[in-house]
Amino acid sequence: MRGRLGTLDREDEQEIVFKETSPKRKKVVVYNMKTGEPVLIPRYMRDRVLEKPHPDGGYMFTAVQERAPEYIQGDVPCFLAANSPERATGILDEIGLAGIICPAQKLSSVHSKRMHGKHRHSQEWEAVEAFRDEKKEADAIERQNAQLDAMLKVAERGQGAPEPAGEAAVAEPTVLPCTQCNDWETPPDSKNPQASLDMHQRMHCKAREVPQEA
Repeated sequence: MRGRLGTLDREDEQEIVFKETSPKRKKVVVYNMKTGEPVLIPRYMRDRVLEKPHPDGGYMFTAVQERAPEYIQGDVPCFLAANSPERATGILDEIGLAGIICPAQKLSSVHSKRMHGKHRHSQEWEAVEAFRDEKKEADAIERQNAQLDAMLKVAERGQGAPEPAGEAAVAEPTVLPCTQCNDWETPPDSKNPQASLDMHQRMHCKAREVPQEA
């Protein structure tokens, strides 16, 4: 436009006022075919939204309210609502979304909350889902490391490492009789009855053996 005004004098050009006269984009309402929730979208997107298939079959939205189920408001807040569980647990603070507040606080179900998040706050929803996935992975790695540490401690104890105070089990005393002489048995306070029995039989019972005649 300014190029077309090139023949005007500079003084005349300064008196011209450029005004935005293009109309604002009109919006229309479509209805969720699963929940009946009304969704306000730009008019130019209506055809594309109405052609969007639902994963369970059929279409996800309709422009005819009578074709959708009755929309029943519930008490499930959007994950960006002021009273959402995500805000209370600090997730939104950690990923930098605390400043975004959605007024939706009466979604009908958790499924509606998920669909609302995916379609009304797609980028923010993806950020929250990515944060949750990373936290799950970190928790799983931490559990694996804890299990590995426990297994290593058990292996160290099996190799003769002393057990921490209070964790060692008190074994019941075992008495083993000698089947060779039938007049001896291991002491009740023996820490290793089998070793005591073996020592007795090597040192005493064999000494009593009478050599056989040639």
